[in-house]
Amino acid sequence: MFDEVTGEYSLISRPNQRMPGFKPGELKRPRVANLWKSRDLVEWRNCGVVLKYDELDRHDLQIYGMQPFRYGKGFLALLEVYYAGIERLETQLASSLDGVRWQRTGHREPVLALGGEGTWDSHWVVSTYNPPIPEADRLLIFYSGADTKHASKARHRRAIGLASIRRDGWVSLEAGRTEGVLVTTPLPLGRPMKLELNVNCYSGRISVEVIPAAGGGETDPLPGCEGSASAAEGIDQVSHRVCWGERSVVAPIEAGRCHLRFCLKQASLFSYRWAEAK
Repeated sequence: MFDEVTGEYSLISRPNQRMPGFKPGELKRPRVANLWKSRDLVEWRNCGVVLKYDELDRHDLQIYGMQPFRYGKGFLALLEVYYAGIERLETQLASSLDGVRWQRTGHREPVLALGGEGTWDSHWVVSTYNPPIPEADRLLIFYSGADTKHASKARHRRAIGLASIRRDGWVSLEAGRTEGVLVTTPLPLGRPMKLELNVNCYSGRISVEVIPAAGGGETDPLPGCEGSASAAEGIDQVSHRVCWGERSVVAPIEAGRCHLRFCLKQASLFSYRWAEAK
């Protein structure tokens, strides 16, 4: 992967060695993800193992492949994992803020799941080696699949498939019948700002308050930016513009920073975009 922000190339290798931290007699799992970086594709710096199996994994899981890409201010990676006991491979999701320290998301559910028995991708799914492709409100992910086991060699049967996900739809914050509340870290408000949400509250509601960032504690919302003025129901959009009454632009404040307080019921919040109003 070439990172246009840092001007560096990243390479994931797969060292074949037993990793420390496991008891004698445990099943040997040789595959882990090792990161290398270079500026010229000639001299490479070894950053060490960035993802490996641990006590939360099945005893036969190995890290078979990893395709990192920039996403927002950080990085995501489609992680190919191999279950050696059944010779099947699925794709999980990993995230990183700096591209070096990685962790797998959620409860390690597959982001590209295997097909059902008898389908063409029942035994193997792995994304192609490129970032997801934006297309309108979706992200397109091309992947290869197989209905044959890992060691099938010349008997492999493979094909190319296409999966899609809503924009920013990798994970979400969920609220049910009980209201859920989220308060952000301090955000800039030294200039006029606007807010867009990627949210599904088709059968619920969401509201947002703008709170001055004063001394680290929560205070009352700014006048005109109360939650009741922004409440929205029955929407499922990737770019819902938040309005407080008739106003969609939040005026700057002297402190120059604020918090957003989201209140959700029967809703899924995928992302928000707090950007300068132009």
